[in-house]
Amino acid sequence: MSEKPKGLTLYFYRNAKGWDCTNGGISARFDECTLIGIVNHTRARITGQPLVAQPLPEGSRVFEPTDKRPAVYLVMGKHSPNDRFIVPADQKTWQPDGRWWMCGGNYADSSDSRFDELLPGGFAVRVHDRHEG
Repeated sequence: MSEKPKGLTLYFYRNAKGWDCTNGGISARFDECTLIGIVNHTRARITGQPLVAQPLPEGSRVFEPTDKRPAVYLVMGKHSPNDRFIVPADQKTWQPDGRWWMCGGNYADSSDSRFDELLPGGFAVRVHDRHEG
């Protein structure tokens, strides 16, 4: 993705007491993010194809990332088939940031029905935006 991608707006949900365990991650610094693609480990394992980030379906490419709504990816099936979490994207290349990310305790979700189509079940998704090092 060389041109600025489009995606869906997600909202961050944080600890009500204001505790930040993200070590300054995007979910601590922003209220919203833009989901621009999916990294599907399960599909890569089943098909034997290389693991690559895929853009969202055409109908879900609506909003551009902004300075106040950074780009993120949905990672699926990394540790188990039902594993799902959000990771930051590199804001210049629009690819998943290659660093090791871990959950900082926050979640992301949207009331947009197109997000529910991507992830049936209606559950908020963990945000892996804590990086040490």
